[in-house]
Amino acid sequence: MVTTDPTYPLYYSAARLSGAGVHAVPVYEEDDFLPDWNKIPDNVLSKTGMLIMNYPNNPTGAMATEDFFADTLAFAKAHRFPIVHDFAYGAFGFDGKRPLSFLQTPGAKEYGVEIYTMSKTYNMAGWRFGFLVGNASIIQAFKRFHDNAHSDVFGARSKTRRQRHCLGRKIVSKN
Repeated sequence: MVTTDPTYPLYYSAARLSGAGVHAVPVYEEDDFLPDWNKIPDNVLSKTGMLIMNYPNNPTGAMATEDFFADTLAFAKAHRFPIVHDFAYGAFGFDGKRPLSFLQTPGAKEYGVEIYTMSKTYNMAGWRFGFLVGNASIIQAFKRFHDNAHSDVFGARSKTRRQRHCLGRKIVSKN
């Protein structure tokens, strides 16, 4: 797996769970914290199974540009690996700029998916509500992994659902 350095730490854990290695491309302020994928060695590229990135970036706050997404897509196509864009902070713009979705890039759905969480947008950290959109075959692969390694719904929400279900049974049994 290829990602940036620094990156969201959970990417390393996810790679370990799947048995994948990680190659992190350093990002620098003078480059607006956007990686130069061309610096990845050929021996790493030949083994790369996925590129994962997140913009707006955690932890730098960097914003991707149309050109960056187009270049990233061209790079992934040339090396034949999928792109996962973690768009967790997609609702948050900086300095009057709105974040771009990777899937706005023409052809992006052919090679990629985008993950979105509502927990950040609606200040519900820990609630784990989100979705994945994009390439259907990549989504299928995620489903296999997600069944075995995912976070549950926040406990209070789960208890509320259980209470509502039990209440519904009582109402039905009285009628």
